[in-house]
This record gives sequence, C-alpha cells and structure tokens, in this order.
Amino acid sequence: MKRKVLLVIPVYKNQNMSPAFIPPQIGLASIAAVLLKNNYTVEIFDGEINPSYDAFKKKILDFQPELVGFTAYTKTVMAASICAQIVKDIDKKIQTVIGGPHATMIPQQTLEEFSAFDLAVIREGENTIIQILETNYEIAKIAQVAGISYRQNGQVITNPPVSYVDLDSLPFPAWDLFKLKTYNLNNYTWNYFKSRTHELFITVTRGCPFACTFCCRVLETKVRKRAVSNIISEIKWLIEIYKVRSLSFSSDTFTYDENYVIEICQAMIAEGLHKKISWTCSTRIDCLNEKLLRIMKSAGCQVIMLGLETSNQENLNAINKRYDNQMTSQMVNLIRSIGIIPISSFILGLPFEDKKSISNTIKFASKLKLGFALFTIFTPFPGTKLAQELQHNGRIKTFNWSKYDTQSSDYTIINDKLEQRDLMWLHLKGYLKFYFNYRNFLKIFRTVKIKSVPLYLLKFISYNR
Repeated sequence: MKRKVLLVIPVYKNQNMSPAFIPPQIGLASIAAVLLKNNYTVEIFDGEINPSYDAFKKKILDFQPELVGFTAYTKTVMAASICAQIVKDIDKKIQTVIGGPHATMIPQQTLEEFSAFDLAVIREGENTIIQILETNYEIAKIAQVAGISYRQNGQVITNPPVSYVDLDSLPFPAWDLFKLKTYNLNNYTWNYFKSRTHELFITVTRGCPFACTFCCRVLETKVRKRAVSNIISEIKWLIEIYKVRSLSFSSDTFTYDENYVIEICQAMIAEGLHKKISWTCSTRIDCLNEKLLRIMKSAGCQVIMLGLETSNQENLNAINKRYDNQMTSQMVNLIRSIGIIPISSFILGLPFEDKKSISNTIKFASKLKLGFALFTIFTPFPGTKLAQELQHNGRIKTFNWSKYDTQSSDYTIINDKLEQRDLMWLHLKGYLKFYFNYRNFLKIFRTVKIKSVPLYLLKFISYNR
C-alpha cells in the first residue's frame, strides 16, 4: 500500500478578500508533484477555499495520512497550529510538519510556540519532505536531514541549511490535486483589465538579490533560474492540459537579469506563444528599461506589479529602495506608453512615518498612471531587519500572529508619530482617493469584498468612542 501524505493550506477565513480571488498555491502544487513522482499518495486540503474545521477533520479521518504538511504565512500560522492539534487529537502518530515563510524565518520559535507541530521545514520543501519520509521518523535519521528544525529530549534543534533545489529537476506542478473546478481561474492576479481569462502560475526564478528591510527573503539572495527551454515546455503543457490563456510568472524580481528575460521573450515569440497567452510579472522600476519593456510587450506581457511602497525619499532610503519619485513617475509613464498596465503596492505606517508622509504617499499614488493600487499597513514580519530593530527597541505591540495580515485595523507596532485610528483612516483614504479619482474605480469591487469598506468605517468609529 502506498504511503499517504496530506498537504494543507490552513483553515482561514479571509476577511478582506473574496474567495473568488483566492488562487491555488504553486508551492504546494510543486511539492505534491515531487511526492507523486516518488510514488506517494497525495491529497491537498485548501482551508481558505473550504474554511471549515469540521471539513478538515473529516478529511483526516477519511484519508488517514501518515504525514500532514502545512504551509503558512505569519497571519495563518496560528490557524495551522489549530489544524495540527486536530490531527494530533485524532492520532498522535501522524507526523505534522510546518513549512512556508513564517516557519522559514523563525523555525525554532515556531516549534517552541506551537507544540502540535513535530517538524519545521526551512526554505524549499520539495526535496526535504522526501527525506523526512525516508527517515520513517527515527530521531537518529531525522538529525541527518538538512533544512529542518525538530524536537529531541524536550529541546528544539535546527539542522544545517538545505542545498538549493535544482529548479529544472522538478516535475511540473500537480495542479489537478487542487480540484481546479472549485476555483475561479478567471480572476487571478490582475486580469480584470481585459476580458476574463483562464490563468495559472509558473515558476521562473527563485530568490531575490535585494535587501528591502521590511521583506521576508524566504529563499535568500541567490537567484536561481530555470532553463528557458524548460519554461517553454511548461507553458505549452499548461496551454494543452489546462487551457490557460494567461500566466502569472512567479519570480520575486522577474527582470533582474535583462538578458535572461529577453531570451524568454524571444523564445515565446518564436514558438508563437505570445499569440496564445498573456502574462503578468513582478519587478522593480530600477530593473526596467524601454528596450526590455518593448520586447516584454511583444511577448504578451499585460501587467507589471511594482513595489513602490512610499513617496518619501528618507523612507525609501530606510527600507533600501534605490530610486526616487522622479524615476518612479518616468518609469510608470513609460510602461503605460508601451501598452503594459503598471500596478503597485504601497506601505502605510512605516516605523518612521507620520500622518503627513502617509498623506503624501497617497497623493503621489493617486497621480501616477497606475491601473491598480494596493495599500497595506506596515507589519513587522518576524525575521526581517525592521522587525528585529523594532523588537530590540521594544516597539512591537503584539505577537498575536493572526493580526499580521497587512490589511487589518490593528497597528502592530508602537509609533509615537502615528495613532492607530489615524492610520486606519489614512488606509481607507488611500483606497477612496485612488479609486474615486480614477475613471476605472469600480474595478476595486472585483477584488475586495464590498462589505470591507463599511467595515473600515465601523472600526474607525469604534476607536473614536
């Protein structure tokens, strides 16, 4: 009988995002593909699409896995621990493994805080989960597995780092395990800018060479690239098997290596793929130029996601962004003129901000020719440089990880220049000013629950009582 593994996205009800915009996770799809290749029986439970603890318990009872692997961001790690405890209440012999960004950044603390997890996987999980299974959970063998934390005699032990995964050696993601019919594949990323299309995700690179002080560099600084031929093969496979019409290129900074991107674009054009799909990517404005943008457009690029974050130059310098407002405006205008839609995220409430600097960022964002803007509340994610500095200075208010969602009304740091109710109002003001001064403002209601807007108002009123 084949050994069974259940991969889990924790039960979590997103209060700010409609379920129609929750995508299947490419990381779990990749791990699942490796498990299938190694002759394991695998199923996936997505607790964001099906946010029911009863449904999760039923899945455990029906499937009877020997190992349950969870992936969790900081905001969902507490939910993952609840799910892990449900597993242990059913059968203590079932191994519970936590992976993802939160466990990668603070693996030892994660195991110390949440007793329901047996192991923590640090960084990539494709090879590590196979090695864990091959140990049959014998402590002497577990101690030899790189890239994990585990318990021994009441102590948490962290093994040396795991070697990087060879991206070209990975099988294509096992998307079928997500039961894709339960997802709305027409809505992901930013495809509401044109007629809705069938979209999935494809890994291009892993790793980020930059050092933004607010960011979790889960896969560290080395950028690993897939062979262009391997990428092209997967695109053809996605078109043939899943009938995709749009792709989201998964890469922290897609255009970091200009020649590599040009090679990908040229290959897509040569294969005629630019006529079959459009695609989106994420990058930085200091990694773009006109020549590169024009070939990206020719190859089918529709949307570029930027992380502009703030308009205050001192803040940009403090978070280690290497550009200014003039450069930003010029690049956004250039992207628009070439026919690609630029969109961006902005962080409100950085530790050194006040109301004036946030208002200036909102004003700046509303004047840019962006197709979409996402305003997030600064969150001191564990393991980041800013979080470490804030914790050292006693400026983190709470370690209730469920509040670390970047859209919550809870300001998780102490900032003498900024009160929580002021930040909450400015957060709402950012969306109102951007979309109600923009001819396509109704598009916000396709991505954010309509009830979220009055929710902000109600919370604001409650803080003023």
